[in-house]
Amino acid sequence: MSKILHLIDRNTPADMLAQLALLAGPDDEIISVGPPPDLPGGHRVRAVHEPVGSAVLCGVRLRAAARGADVIHTWSPRAQRAGQAAAAAGTGRLLRSVPAVPRSGKALARLLRSLRARPLVVTAPSEAAIDRLIRAGMDRQQLRLLPAAAATIDDDDGRRRRTRAELDIADDALVLVAPDAMVRLANLNSAVWAHAIMQYVLDD
Repeated sequence: MSKILHLIDRNTPADMLAQLALLAGPDDEIISVGPPPDLPGGHRVRAVHEPVGSAVLCGVRLRAAARGADVIHTWSPRAQRAGQAAAAAGTGRLLRSVPAVPRSGKALARLLRSLRARPLVVTAPSEAAIDRLIRAGMDRQQLRLLPAAAATIDDDDGRRRRTRAELDIADDALVLVAPDAMVRLANLNSAVWAHAIMQYVLDD
């Protein structure tokens, strides 16, 4: 069985933390580069100090933990920098999961630079995101699909009623939901656009 070391940090996006909480196995080790974020799911997170705020120096401290890992899964840019330093001591594969891929411009160029820093496998949340990375010059062999993990909702009608009651929304009122964290690069302005159009078309 593969040993997996997960690296996060205090700025790991909320949707990445939710993904990790659902995917992490009971034997996986989860380490935070510096102070830990709130990770749902009751997983144990070990925080490792960043000397002078350096993720790279923190990664050097993590080399002992990385030696026994088959995969070092990093969930944020800072965690990736620490993972690159930690992986130098072992043979484990380095994996980076990204929550979204910018369409173009400086943000995409910055992401590509970080992903080319060392040979690593990159996961993206959709085939469209993978296609965007390929068009930007990344090797298809380097990319994997990691769709958003989901927990089943057993009592969806009950949850819907309770949520409407808490928000004081009538049962027959139309509700538009944009789930998950508002990640800046995830193009969630489409949810705002949809709300504006529905508000224009419908009087309620």
